[in-house]
Amino acid sequence: MRKKDQRIRIHPMGLSELASIYNVHRHTMRKWIKKISDKVGKREGKLYSVAQLTIIFEKLGFPYYINLEDTFAKRNKPDK
Repeated sequence: MRKKDQRIRIHPMGLSELASIYNVHRHTMRKWIKKISDKVGKREGKLYSVAQLTIIFEKLGFPYYINLEDTFAKRNKPDK
């Protein structure tokens, strides 16, 4: 059986969502971004733009593993 092509679409995201794809606490993510803040710049509101995320991924590296199935399962979990 052929597995579905799983891609992620980069969209503006906040610190917590960004931390979750790197599998670190948001405080850790904030420290990492602070070190490259001269390149990233300030957020507009609570979200990093796609251009800013591109810089973050270039500087920190792209996360090695993102479990899309878990992410979607948590969002679509039925209430008991």
